[in-house]
Amino acid sequence: MTRAAKADEGEQETMRRMRRPILAGRTWRALVWLSAAAIVCTCAGCRNKSSRSRKATGRGGPTIEQRKASSRLFGLAESTASGVPNPWQRAMAYAAIAEARARTGNIRDAVAAAERIESVCGGQLEEMQLTQARDAAYARIAAVRAEAGDIEGAKASAGEIVAERSASQAYQAIVKLQAEGGHLAAAAATADLIAEAEQHAKARRHIATALARQGEVEAAKQAAATIYDTVRSSAFGDIAAAQAQAGDFAGAKLTAKAIKDPIVRAETYRWIAAAQAEAGDLAGARATANGIDRYQSKVWAIGEIAKAQAQAGQVREALATAKTINDGGSRGLAEMTIAAAQAAAGDIAGAKRTAADILDETWRGWAYRAVAKAQAEAGDAAGARATAAGLTASPKVHACTDIATAQARARDFAGAQEMVRQIPDARAKAKACAVVAEEMGKTHDDRAVEAWAESVADPTVRVHVYLGGARGLLYVAPQG
Repeated sequence: MTRAAKADEGEQETMRRMRRPILAGRTWRALVWLSAAAIVCTCAGCRNKSSRSRKATGRGGPTIEQRKASSRLFGLAESTASGVPNPWQRAMAYAAIAEARARTGNIRDAVAAAERIESVCGGQLEEMQLTQARDAAYARIAAVRAEAGDIEGAKASAGEIVAERSASQAYQAIVKLQAEGGHLAAAAATADLIAEAEQHAKARRHIATALARQGEVEAAKQAAATIYDTVRSSAFGDIAAAQAQAGDFAGAKLTAKAIKDPIVRAETYRWIAAAQAEAGDLAGARATANGIDRYQSKVWAIGEIAKAQAQAGQVREALATAKTINDGGSRGLAEMTIAAAQAAAGDIAGAKRTAADILDETWRGWAYRAVAKAQAEAGDAAGARATAAGLTASPKVHACTDIATAQARARDFAGAQEMVRQIPDARAKAKACAVVAEEMGKTHDDRAVEAWAESVADPTVRVHVYLGGARGLLYVAPQG
């Protein structure tokens, strides 16, 4: 069968899968002797997959006019991508096109975009770079198909990846989705496609973690015990964290105590302390934190306690807890989470006061970013812009993206476009532009998207504007 024919077949399967959830598989074959009961998928993601799909596409689907307009913008994206001067950026633009095509269910054109990388960049990139770019495109296609529930299609796309490490990572992502959905036998079969021992173990770790989160703790432990040594401790850490999240703090501590890797063990106790604090057991959380023998994990655990206090509205107590941390950076992290909790609760003035008192410059910036995000999401775009005005580096990038996203969703497209222009990082700007353009596309005004794209000087960013608009045009508002 030709690659194009496979793509056609895969496209049909992906579109079918987008309209229905995966059927629950039998219990993981390696655990049959541990438990005769099948693990039934109860996760919200799988329960709601079909309803989400219907909301995304609508009962009638996009109109002919929407499809034509979307196709036109996809064509403009491809013609723009072909003219990107830098060959690596050109290759990655085609990888972005492949992902966008896949997200609309068009696997044939997604594969075509991935395969075009060699023809548009061949002779200008080293063979290894061409392979990396093509692999990146297929990894994105695989991820999209897996998210849509087309697991076999996702595995087929992952199978096109040449580099073993990249293919292993793609398979791991599929295993994680299968395991979290309760499809343990299928997840185990996917994991077995990974040849390299450590990467295979990382995939099996997802299965052990899923078992623990579904309450099958003993089965999870026995599964983790068979995992390759370098990953085994992390698997047991995941199990302990799942126990703690379920409220079994004593059981979690017993699991953590048996972990051999000292750093993983310390970090596991940190997450147990966090779970105790979130559950309101502050005394227990402090006792757990004080018992951690690794300094960094201990102060981070104290920070988690402060975060839980702030989220419970106990801001004064949270700040007092944070001040017990001697390390300036770790204290700044704790104080940042307190400011974020205040902002999320609507206490913007209090959050700004907390942020202003943070001595660590980096964490002070992230605190103000959290404030700006909360303001933007609450509809105060002017306030958010004022808060973000003095930020630099990554906090600036994220704040501008947050504000632009909120403005676009409020249909303030001019304001959103102004915000993305302030993003200094080209990759982040491209992603933000795609989000804004997708919201514009949802209004079915493809000419407005095109006009904005034409005003963008950077061709790689322009590609993402076209792609966002093309995707948005295929959106149909939910009915009822």
